[in-house]
Amino acid sequence: KASRDDIIKYLKIDPGKIKVIPLAAGKDFKILSDAELIHVKRKYHLENQFLLYAGDANWIKNLPFLIEAFKNLSIRPDCKNLKLVLIGGVFLKNVENIDHPELESLKKVNKLIKDYGLEDEGNLLPSGNKIIRVGQIEKKELVAFYNLATIYVQPSFYEGFGLPILEAMSCGVPVVSSSGGSLPEVGGKAAVYFDPYNIKQFESIIIEILENKSLQDKLSHLSLRQAERFSWEQVAAKTLEVYSNVTNF
Repeated sequence: KASRDDIIKYLKIDPGKIKVIPLAAGKDFKILSDAELIHVKRKYHLENQFLLYAGDANWIKNLPFLIEAFKNLSIRPDCKNLKLVLIGGVFLKNVENIDHPELESLKKVNKLIKDYGLEDEGNLLPSGNKIIRVGQIEKKELVAFYNLATIYVQPSFYEGFGLPILEAMSCGVPVVSSSGGSLPEVGGKAAVYFDPYNIKQFESIIIEILENKSLQDKLSHLSLRQAERFSWEQVAAKTLEVYSNVTNF
């Protein structure tokens, strides 16, 4: 609905010509057994506690914010073993010599990681790294990462939908999301929201959840319930309804 409102506001499209159809997570996104998770945990040297982000690295994703906040968290004595996992093919690309505006945010992310010493240069997966950058992976491994994560984070300034938070919720992981765009619609009351410009607020939320196992369990339960509200059967039915109305079928 947030996207609908923006289309009406900025493009002056007739509201009657716009139908809102939410997406859904695939059926593969679900809770896995410990036996299904152990291979991924060992392969990527994952700790018991880590924050997870999956997606692109363009400006709208607000990733420099995430790196700054994680750096502050990582120097806390109670977060010394905390990791941040970044999933997406873009995180393993060499973009420093490419001049393109879409890559400026990623370049800033790379610089911050280097300046803060969060990763050993030239070795992407040593156990001593604070940040673990994972390239493009198969869906099965992505589902495992969601299952293993302590918290899924979505720091975007804006999203037209925000499918990763729904995928994360389908796997029962607590979600901490910015309040940008449609994200509150997708996360409902199951996610914990923050201002994408307020690093201190974000850090405070992360610490509170990390220190409170009962809160983690509550958010995990709420995530699963929220995810159940979305299905591809509904997507298909609502889409068919649009075609039927347009063609008077």
